[in-house]
Amino acid sequence: MVITHTDAYALRMITESKPLPPDLPLSPIVSALIEGTANHPERLTLLRAIIGANPDICGHVSSINVEQGPPHLVDEEKHVREYLKMPDLPREARLDERLIKESEKVGRYQDDFTRWMQMVSPTTPQLFLESGGIWTVGLAIAKRCYLNFTFDDVFPNLYFLWLAPTTYYHKTTALKAIAQIIRSSIPHLLLPEAMTPEVLMAKLAGLKPINHRSLSAKEKAAEAAGAQFAGQRGIIVDEASKMFISKKYMEGYQELIMQLFDAPDRIDRELRTEGMMNMYDPALSIIGATTPSLLHKNINSEAWESGFMARFALLSPKERDMEYVFVKSTAEARSLRESLEKRLLAIYEAFPMPPKRDESRSTTAKSTAAKVVKQERILKIEARMDAAMVKLFEGYARALHSLTNPQIALDERLRGNYGRFPVMAAKIALNLAVMDWVDDLGGKKPAKGAAPTVTPAHWAKAQLMVEEYRESAHRVLTEMNVSMDIRYEQKILDFVSKAPAERPPSKRDIQRGTGIKDRKDVYASVDALVKAGLLKLVIRNTTGRGPTTEAYVVVKKQP
Repeated sequence: MVITHTDAYALRMITESKPLPPDLPLSPIVSALIEGTANHPERLTLLRAIIGANPDICGHVSSINVEQGPPHLVDEEKHVREYLKMPDLPREARLDERLIKESEKVGRYQDDFTRWMQMVSPTTPQLFLESGGIWTVGLAIAKRCYLNFTFDDVFPNLYFLWLAPTTYYHKTTALKAIAQIIRSSIPHLLLPEAMTPEVLMAKLAGLKPINHRSLSAKEKAAEAAGAQFAGQRGIIVDEASKMFISKKYMEGYQELIMQLFDAPDRIDRELRTEGMMNMYDPALSIIGATTPSLLHKNINSEAWESGFMARFALLSPKERDMEYVFVKSTAEARSLRESLEKRLLAIYEAFPMPPKRDESRSTTAKSTAAKVVKQERILKIEARMDAAMVKLFEGYARALHSLTNPQIALDERLRGNYGRFPVMAAKIALNLAVMDWVDDLGGKKPAKGAAPTVTPAHWAKAQLMVEEYRESAHRVLTEMNVSMDIRYEQKILDFVSKAPAERPPSKRDIQRGTGIKDRKDVYASVDALVKAGLLKLVIRNTTGRGPTTEAYVVVKKQP
């Protein structure tokens, strides 16, 4: 658990029986802990025991020098970021320059997909754009190719969650572009983005919708095509926070999502309304977006501890500023999109097709039972693994295992993610190998017994991507941990630093420019920044005549 400097200061003051300054901004949990301790010695004793039982909190509280007064809010972000800083990958698992250079030559579809995404959504963070290509390939494979490790089979389906403030990073634009590629090539593999657990299970079990009779012939054909791959489909969800809502009608959703990521042989559910539902060879793919604040609002500690969040690659922008670029349709973008659609369809068609759900039905009960089982299982191709690639996997898995050691100050919420990063890298390496294998076929069907091979170069590219995701996961937690006061102050500092030198902003200008709604929040934050020595009050009078205005500039750090 991480607490702010202000919380630690308050706990130190209370445990030393000293009065707290008025209006000290404390977190709700610390406010509850210290309530009533002044008049109830037994509560103070309990508080001291709670602090002593947690080494992180105890060390933080002990480090506070109360003689220096309460810490300023702008120090909090530095503390939180330091606490959540990503630990370095052990040296033995780092890739050498030769292998990194080799990795640049593999995953051609992935590189082309990212290049196209940059054309259609240039103001979306690079990390988001790069995830699109690898996700579409995992969806197109539809569990028909896998890696056989001693601990389990690894399949290509992936969960990506983009986390960034609304509007500025154009998340919706990028997700629409990904959906466009899917709908133009393999539309039957997409599921609706909004479903209750019961509807999702029915879809993955291949059941017909309740209004099937009223559907058009085209819609029925689409349903039949989707039912052929009933359990191996994907969801693109523009506002992913709806997946995390703790409403009664969403009970069991997170548990189901976890199982579908792990791609078991089958999942059986018996429901009061639908009866027995069997999902054969399920392997769900998810890519979605939300904001850090909505994630923080809807996700509780159980979602981290259960492994639900560990199954997602949590992506947040590295870029602080995104320059606006006007997007116009170009012949190059259209040509590249058409090429990507054809190549994605070729990946889809490179693997054995499941039999249609009704084609092997028989009239006798005995033969029906046997053939139904046969038709529900999909034929899978085992990809080959270069021996050197397996060694790289083992080294990376061993390194990340060492980073989950309780003696290392890794945030508890990320331990599950760290445990699954090696498998995530294996999934990505498989997808990279498949895309190159199909590209090299040049439009031909693979020969009988042929299979893709995952090379050290494929692994290297995958590990580099997952290391970006590991760093991103720490950024996500930082965003969730930093208080609103700190975010306001950082937003104000950013705005003032970019203001023209000849016209520094007033408090009113700052409120308008930052978009912070409450004037009191802006004025209080500006005053606090001045007191901390980060902003300086200046007098602005651009004309030399008339009234003057109080304005603010950023104090430059001395070299």
